[in-house]
Amino acid sequence: MGELRDFKSPGGNVDIVKLNVGGITYMTSRATLLSVPDTRLSGLTHNSKEYVPDFDMYFFDRNPDMFNFVLEFYRTGQLHLPKHVCGATIRNELEYWQVRVRMHGSAPSLVKYNVFNSVQIRYVHCYYGNYSFNAG
Repeated sequence: MGELRDFKSPGGNVDIVKLNVGGITYMTSRATLLSVPDTRLSGLTHNSKEYVPDFDMYFFDRNPDMFNFVLEFYRTGQLHLPKHVCGATIRNELEYWQVRVRMHGSAPSLVKYNVFNSVQIRYVHCYYGNYSFNAG
């Protein structure tokens, strides 16, 4: 009880969850947040320390620019980054959001990450220079 899968906002909308990340408000579906199990977002409850009942939203003091990529990963299963995003930065964000990441290889031209969840293993490739991440 109180888990995200049982979520109901005071307004009665079961499917929409509001997240405030670094002052930017995001609205997404409960199903999207549950699509990557065993993570910070899939485990949200009204008892979570991030929940702000007066605003019926969850607040995270994180970089909203990086969160765009994280949320898009939840939506599509793919992580695409522009050239200016450092691989270590997105790795740190994925760790914060509890999307478990393990780095493989040390070659400067290619770093592979395995993103694990309880449903499947996704392989994420980071090519330095164009930072094209693909999960699948």
